[in-house]
Amino acid sequence: MTGTKTFSLSPQQKLRFILDLSVREMEAIVQWRQMLSKVINLEDISLRAQLDRETVEQLLVNSTNVEKMRLNPNRVNRNQLEQIPQLKPERIDIVLQGKPYYSMTELASATALPLTVLDYFFVIPPLSFPDKPANKEVILEPLTGCYLIPRQADFEKLDPAAQLGYVESLPIPETLEFRIVENSNFESGSETAHLLKAAFAGNVHPVLRDVQGSELYLVPGSIDLWFHLDTPSPRREEIIQELGLEIVDPRPRMGYYRAQLTHRPEDLDVTREVLRVISKANQFQEVAFAEPDRVGFDDFKFDPSFPITEAEGDFEAVDRFWNYELIELEAAHAITTGSPLVTLLVVDSGIDTNHPDLVPALRPDWQSLDLNFERGIPAAVLSPHTSYIAHGTKVSGLVGGRGNAAISQVRGVAPNCSILPIKISGSQGYGLRAEAILESLTYLQPNERGVLNLSWRIDGEHIGIRQALIAAQNQGVAIVCSAGNYTLGMPQKPDEIHYPSAYSYLHPQLTALCSVAAVGAGDRKANYSYYGEQTVTLSAPGGEQGRAGTAIYTTSTSNSYTYTWGTSFAAPHVAGLIALLFSLKPELTPQQAIAIIKETADSVDRVNPLYVGMLGAGRINARAALEKLQDDFGIQPPTPPNPSISHYDDRGRLNINLATFDELLKLPLIEAWRANQILDYRETHGLFTTIWSLLLIGVFDPWTIRSLEPYITVLS
Repeated sequence: MTGTKTFSLSPQQKLRFILDLSVREMEAIVQWRQMLSKVINLEDISLRAQLDRETVEQLLVNSTNVEKMRLNPNRVNRNQLEQIPQLKPERIDIVLQGKPYYSMTELASATALPLTVLDYFFVIPPLSFPDKPANKEVILEPLTGCYLIPRQADFEKLDPAAQLGYVESLPIPETLEFRIVENSNFESGSETAHLLKAAFAGNVHPVLRDVQGSELYLVPGSIDLWFHLDTPSPRREEIIQELGLEIVDPRPRMGYYRAQLTHRPEDLDVTREVLRVISKANQFQEVAFAEPDRVGFDDFKFDPSFPITEAEGDFEAVDRFWNYELIELEAAHAITTGSPLVTLLVVDSGIDTNHPDLVPALRPDWQSLDLNFERGIPAAVLSPHTSYIAHGTKVSGLVGGRGNAAISQVRGVAPNCSILPIKISGSQGYGLRAEAILESLTYLQPNERGVLNLSWRIDGEHIGIRQALIAAQNQGVAIVCSAGNYTLGMPQKPDEIHYPSAYSYLHPQLTALCSVAAVGAGDRKANYSYYGEQTVTLSAPGGEQGRAGTAIYTTSTSNSYTYTWGTSFAAPHVAGLIALLFSLKPELTPQQAIAIIKETADSVDRVNPLYVGMLGAGRINARAALEKLQDDFGIQPPTPPNPSISHYDDRGRLNINLATFDELLKLPLIEAWRANQILDYRETHGLFTTIWSLLLIGVFDPWTIRSLEPYITVLS
């Protein structure tokens, strides 16, 4: 297919090819070059050649410009192709039907011409779009032999893609209207690309790769638009219409609109048209930014897990909570078990909202909030009971489960903090994830602190998610991300890029974000965990394959428990610890919390000689972190209840039937007027029968009582 000799035409021949000129027009140009506008219609030529008038005029007056000029093969017509001497006539229809071309090797296969000839006539412009907030250009390139094509509508018919040797490379949810295929002979992936496009009338789109090597899947013809929130809705809709788009999924509260092209470009290159419209959209001052609508697959690492069976003996439970022993959690809980005024935003697959260890951990108002950010699921179904919610259920148990560890239930790192389970999809638009993060920030009340736990990955950098994380940081929210898992058998190398955790070092402004690698029971790097000098902030227990003593024990679906492993489950250990620090000192910044945890982490270099300096600051130590916080800020350790005074029970809870005014004031959320109301009620109506009897006073709501639950009792 390649040749060694260069190829050229005369300037007149090349000019005629570029501008699609007739013989009469070419003769007129040669004869009347100084009076072109009087003998030929420049506007007509400009329109026909799909070039601006200035470019046409420069080509007509300067032969040097003609020699340098190359055309996009997706924009040439039959007349132009007929002027290429080496192109056989029977190949012209093949070339026209094989559009759009994403690489010169695809074009070479369709034309049966050497690249040296094609390079003289054609060039495929690079694919790019502006990252407006970062003021940089995002460069993309097509991945050889990989394409997005329409779904096979009728399984009884032969699949044209399969007949051409293309196989589906990824399982795609039925909610998406396309599938991803690659040539089974990957090295010759471009040789039949024109036939694939002909079979689907050009409705074939490239899988792209960014400069960091990440594979990106753009939803064909779809664009994410983010408007500044002060832009009125009519103006937003006006801009979308001006861009030639129609709204598919409006989310006006966050300024987010998913829109679709209303037209198919003449050259059939939908991908390039999407990037062109994005560039145009970014020129509007009302548009914060625009980017391609992208999806990812297998973004939740649904790590293998083993359910617990009744046949297991009690002896196994001895090492069940090795991860908590490793980080000295019991000693940390002697200092604090958390505050209901700290909320853990678990942005994940959704959770089993009926699990007994999680029900009391949910923020009391959770059912009044829209926690569902998955298309195709009714808004009323906040967390449907299907198998894929297991991932978020496992993460939530570790971060804030409220079970009783003494009977092998799961008590998380921050059991008295609140959880809001923000449900996202593992295979739908990344823009929807960004919106989920932004929306969850609005659920935090003025006196609340927030911690985001993101135990998932995305393919490459995403502007929307990055900007959402910046918004979280600006709101004082800490962000914890899993560092990433190697697939079994995959070559391992340090500093593998894994988003969103990579923002911890690739976007230095995100100082509130930390990336968490996983260690096993002996503090050795988990065999699957990403590692690196730049990519990891901290390490935490993530476990290894197995059961008690090696894997992580946590909550699972159907009110059950499971053993699991992965950096997904190392991250919530850190998120929970930050929540404990916020509980002890609500004014603490995320940056201060992360600095304390890093400074007090236990070194794991000695047991990991191959990974020295590549597992972050070390494995977290919850006790040491809380003690340092107390020392640094002069926080007095809590005074243990006096057992001779019956106002407190053996768990340190205050009996509101016996409490004095001063004791009531020490409770969170209890001001003087509420304390007086409690005392007045007792004097008038007698003792409270349950803590929920506080509702009878009329100055307490369910959320406040639930927040007080860890601190009060009615029993002696």
